[in-house]
Amino acid sequence: MTECCIKEDQELCVLYSSKLLELIMKKYTYSILVLLDKYGKLRFNELQRKISGLTQRSLSLRLKELEKARLINRVVETTEPVKVYYMITTEGKAVKNAIQILVSLVNLLDNSNKDEYLC
Repeated sequence: MTECCIKEDQELCVLYSSKLLELIMKKYTYSILVLLDKYGKLRFNELQRKISGLTQRSLSLRLKELEKARLINRVVETTEPVKVYYMITTEGKAVKNAIQILVSLVNLLDNSNKDEYLC
């Protein structure tokens, strides 16, 4: 654990999970969370088709990371043929909503330079 950067007022420091924060900042994390929140559950290929530029490898890695972080669930239906779905968790919805609130605040503070989409 690293030391708090505020010397005299250390109670103002907040511990956080750097790995989870890095995952939230990674490309496609927000897109996956938004799509799963909108559609409820999606299969691997459905997700890949809905996100432009996303490779199979990138999607596979991101889904594993999101599942490990408990932001999504991987659900296996044992019907014939076996189907695998991904669903957002309550924690995943909270993270997605927090990202949306933060971006809304950024847009309120800087209304002039909207030059990119968050997706």
